[in-house]
Amino acid sequence: MNKTMEAKTQETTDLKQSMQRVGENAREASRILALASADQKESALHAAAASIRQAAQELIAANDSDMKRTACAGLGEALLDRLRLTSDRIEAMATGLK
Repeated sequence: MNKTMEAKTQETTDLKQSMQRVGENAREASRILALASADQKESALHAAAASIRQAAQELIAANDSDMKRTACAGLGEALLDRLRLTSDRIEAMATGLK
């Protein structure tokens, strides 16, 4: 196997492992949320909204980097626009949590 194929195989394995961890974490979180009171859930949503707002510049920077890579992949402009994060879109995400 050449180095390019090995790298892609490793990326696929890493992605599968990451997605497995995300799924496991989501299952655990759902168990915790099922037992949480309405006040606790509301507090968690407000904290999540605050975290999104606090990380807005980091999210935009990371998205810009991702957008540069995906533009090279030949994705259409409409899809790229849906993937692009802006301050307004991040604020909409945070507002949607409240």
